Amino acid sequence: MKVLKKLLAIPILAISLILFFPVSAVSGTLTGTVIDNFYSNPVPDVEVSVFQSDSTLAGIDTTDVNGVYALTLSAGEYYAVFSKENYADTTISDITITPEGTTLVDLTFRFTHNCQYVVGDVNGSWSLNGLDVMFGVAYFEGGPAPINCLCECTPGHIWNVCGDANGSCFYNGLDITYLITIYQGGPWVIPCPDCPPIN
Repeated sequence: MKVLKKLLAIPILAISLILFFPVSAVSGTLTGTVIDNFYSNPVPDVEVSVFQSDSTLAGIDTTDVNGVYALTLSAGEYYAVFSKENYADTTISDITITPEGTTLVDLTFRFTHNCQYVVGDVNGSWSLNGLDVMFGVAYFEGGPAPINCLCECTPGHIWNVCGDANGSCFYNGLDITYLITIYQGGPWVIPCPDCPPIN
């Protein structure tokens, strides 16, 4: 009889422990580093919003001065949205959080701009023609700088983006040579991929 009472007490004790000390959900960590797309520098103050597959918000963090974020999440499937002013909002899908594991999701964040220009239009006429070649030559001989669009298309990099005709993301004498080849039947102008015109 005493043995039977002891055996019956075990399930009752287990139920009591579950009721008063519920088992917490098994969780893992989502972490990573956000860098910019031009200099590969860390990007601080990026808001990282993580959602469950049904779009329920699961957590939010902000990158630190080293561009690092970290969230503790229940095991499961998620997607994350990275956002900051002057950067293109970016969504990363199919993020799996494993129990007691660490999931690493790094991001190269694309800087955006509001620069309207015509590629190769160094004299600010809103068209590309032979006068741009003459204007560019004069500039490199000490004449006035290109006037269409002087902008910061990438952080800390202010330049005459309209003069970049060969897609190198710099304005130099090679762009004048490239413009000349256009009028000799060569390929058309190429915008800097980090700073295409928005018009």
